[in-house]
Amino acid sequence: MKRDTILVFCAHNDDGLIGAGGTLAKFADQGKQVLTIIFSYGEFSNPQIKPELVKERRIREAIEADKILGGAGITFFGLREGYFDEDAKYRNVSARIDYVIKKYKPSKVLTHSINDPHPDHRACYRIVMGVMRRFPKTAVYSFDVWNLLNLRHRDLPMLVTDTSKTLRRKMDAFKTHRSQLRTPGVFLLYYKTWVKDWWNGILNGCRFAEVLVKLQ
Repeated sequence: MKRDTILVFCAHNDDGLIGAGGTLAKFADQGKQVLTIIFSYGEFSNPQIKPELVKERRIREAIEADKILGGAGITFFGLREGYFDEDAKYRNVSARIDYVIKKYKPSKVLTHSINDPHPDHRACYRIVMGVMRRFPKTAVYSFDVWNLLNLRHRDLPMLVTDTSKTLRRKMDAFKTHRSQLRTPGVFLLYYKTWVKDWWNGILNGCRFAEVLVKLQ
């Protein structure tokens, strides 16, 4: 019997778990196949280290985090940070996404929010949604990374997941990204993520929760 598949498209290797790690762990616990496609290796995130070394580290970190969440695998598109729209054209990323959707026939697709302040996150959203509009029967949800609150989509349906039992795995997966946690911004993001999930829990009657926006 074919397993239900969840596809995650994100810009960098820690984005999916920051925005929806507890939900993904819960999906995996339910026996669903969770596959993550990452647009960039993020090799320019540590300018003091050679890009090749950063790339190797981030691949290892992504695989380690995926195992903690119970994911079924990681794929990298290898786009350059800051050049997603340009690189996506000559790397045929839309066609590759189209192929993945047709191959796995996912019940849900997760990707970035359109109003995330990070330009690569918004570019990822545009590219993914450009393809997903050809699959109107597939449910698409967005997650936040740098947004503290999502006010733009308050009129859209929400997927609220009680992540009280999976938060620890999410944060453990976050901590595998050792090359990133050394930077002040990501260190603060770690604690912002915990606070946001705690606040979502308060709003939804549980200890911790993640809230995803249904786009289609």
